[in-house]
Amino acid sequence: MKITGLKNIVGKIHKTNETSKTGYKSKNPDTISADKNHKKENDDKSAELELTEKEVDLIAKIVMAEAEGESFEGKIAVANVVLSRVNSELFPNTVEEVIYQPGQFIPIANNSFNKIKANEECLKATHEAIQGYWAVPDGTLFFLNENKVVALPKFLQGRELAKKIGNHSFYF
Repeated sequence: MKITGLKNIVGKIHKTNETSKTGYKSKNPDTISADKNHKKENDDKSAELELTEKEVDLIAKIVMAEAEGESFEGKIAVANVVLSRVNSELFPNTVEEVIYQPGQFIPIANNSFNKIKANEECLKATHEAIQGYWAVPDGTLFFLNENKVVALPKFLQGRELAKKIGNHSFYF
């Protein structure tokens, strides 16, 4: 399936203010929804998040940068983490702010991110995540390629391992 023709508002997804839960759902059938398996009911604490073509491209680029060479499921899991972070009170509220937050993603820190162009598989994985496929448990906020570190970083010590996919370990 080729993903082309994304225009202006690519998707609207429900955003809850719960700290560790995602819970995206479509507010109308004409929008891209997320999380078929973890739907939340709309309440007074909810807000809508609109994804633009630029935001979808940013997610696909971080997927390419962080999960190139990983399985399709691993790529979806990286996109899931970005969406979970946007939804979490622990992180900024937009895709761009989450991705460019200092100290979060190595490709941002080493200035390689702007040279990256997402391939078709990363675009598909991003689209699947936005559509609601969750490769990692709801509320997964961190991931790490343990082959690239000597020891578990302090910020992950004490965090619960959510799932391992390929070379990545995902944490709540």
